[in-house]
Amino acid sequence: MHQAYECNFDGLVGPTHHYAGLSFGNVASTRNAKLASHPKKAALQGLAKATKLRDLGLKQGLLPPLKRPRLDTLRTLGFTGSDTSVIERAFKSVPQLVSAAYSASAMWVANSATFSPSVDAEDSRAHFTVANLASKFHRSLEPKQTGTNFRRIFGGENFIHHDPVLPQFGDEGAANHMRLAPSHGARGLELFVYGGSVLQDSLFIKPKKFPSRQSIEAVHAISTTHGLAPLGALFLQQNPDAIDAGVFHNDVVAVANENVLLVHGAAYVDQAATLERIRQAWELLPGAKDSELFILEIPESEITLEEAIRSYFFNSQLVTLPATPVGETAGASGYPVTATHSLRSGEARPSMNGQPTHSRMALICPEECRDSPTVKAVIDRLIAGKNPISEVHYFDVRESMQNGGGPACLRLRVALNSVESSEVHPGVWLTPERETNLVAWINKHYRDRLIFDDLRDAKLFIEVNSAMDELEKIFSMPLA
Repeated sequence: MHQAYECNFDGLVGPTHHYAGLSFGNVASTRNAKLASHPKKAALQGLAKATKLRDLGLKQGLLPPLKRPRLDTLRTLGFTGSDTSVIERAFKSVPQLVSAAYSASAMWVANSATFSPSVDAEDSRAHFTVANLASKFHRSLEPKQTGTNFRRIFGGENFIHHDPVLPQFGDEGAANHMRLAPSHGARGLELFVYGGSVLQDSLFIKPKKFPSRQSIEAVHAISTTHGLAPLGALFLQQNPDAIDAGVFHNDVVAVANENVLLVHGAAYVDQAATLERIRQAWELLPGAKDSELFILEIPESEITLEEAIRSYFFNSQLVTLPATPVGETAGASGYPVTATHSLRSGEARPSMNGQPTHSRMALICPEECRDSPTVKAVIDRLIAGKNPISEVHYFDVRESMQNGGGPACLRLRVALNSVESSEVHPGVWLTPERETNLVAWINKHYRDRLIFDDLRDAKLFIEVNSAMDELEKIFSMPLA
């Protein structure tokens, strides 16, 4: 069996990052519509978070922004002429169309796809299904380009790429998917979260204010096409009251990593029974007897749904920090030289080559969590408690947060073995040299400030095209 790694691929924020309020049901997106955005700051904030995770010892990659604007979409809708005249005419007629065509929402790559590692699949291959994102027009423009980029990035024979689920069945990707496992390299339990049904709508409790975005038909289709091992998947229904409060994706109220599930008390329908189903399914996993499952449920009395949405605490990343034998440092590549495993906080690992090792998990939280006394108190309690979470790192990603995307929204997490990792296109790994090049590229091409009316500016069109041409050289691949 090959050693497995947690690999995070963060979405590089694109140069057209702006606040348009296009995502109904996302409280932050609606609240901050038409405010001035700061694309340069947004991109540097996201890159700083990714760099820190790399420096903590995780394998860290980047996913490129999609080329914008989508002039083909505007032309399909009847706007003709030169490229700049198409933009001008569309903006004069329906400004929101130009906003959608320019949207940088692909930065939230947690919505880009659902991933199942090879150890979970019956064919022992890693599977991607690109999300159709059919619930929002601006995001429905992404899947074709995302699929093209994914096939170029994850192009080895060990990767299987599936077309998006039929758009009639909404699919929002990994934002509604979690995985529990004794370790990243062990067979796991995949948790698929849905809001309702298209074909059996009357059988499910529905939200009253905001529509659900994920269908049970979509999650069943993904589980089937990925060929998950028997008893390897559970399907959980979102609490409709949480959706109405602004929990448009599961990752606003839950995050999982190896043997830890951190979840809000109002996340699911019939939550007590749902959590018991998870416990029972865990016990059937190979290796579960040697790895205790920690379900850390935070009740409404400690963090209200409103505060969970405001702070995006549950949209924090939860990562297992790679272990390094005492007195040993990371290898020259910047990645750790030892395997990763899950262990209770504070306990020593079994020795490797006679050297004791230590294991811990870390929360990667937005600054808003530190600013909230109630959330900060919960974080401090978790770190002090008998569970694998032993440290926290706070990050300023406010430009993303104002559009409703926290640290976990900005990354797609995949578990890859050493062979699969070697097949990833090398241009997407965040090396120190690539980091330096990207910082220079962002400072050169990104605007400090962007307002809604700037989208009609022909200069913006020229700027972003020039930027993407140069980015292809940094990633060493053509971009869709």
